[in-house]
Amino acid sequence: NDTYKNGSKPTGTTTQAEIDELKELLFSLIEKTKEDYANGKFVTYNEYTTGTGFHLASTLEAMNFNNYHEALHMGFMMNIRKFI
Repeated sequence: NDTYKNGSKPTGTTTQAEIDELKELLFSLIEKTKEDYANGKFVTYNEYTTGTGFHLASTLEAMNFNNYHEALHMGFMMNIRKFI
């Protein structure tokens, strides 16, 4: 499904089922990631430079960047909500 890939744009309405699935994934994947990190499953990491120029050299850097990235999304959503 390309609906939420990098560079995608809203194309229509989102169903309640899709919202429920995204909400479930949001919380379940956080718990799974915490569990996997605690169990040492993140052994190797391939360095990556994001499209905006952030160089991520470790798993911890990637996780910290992800928090920043998600916060940007949250900020945009909160601002958009003001106009709805």
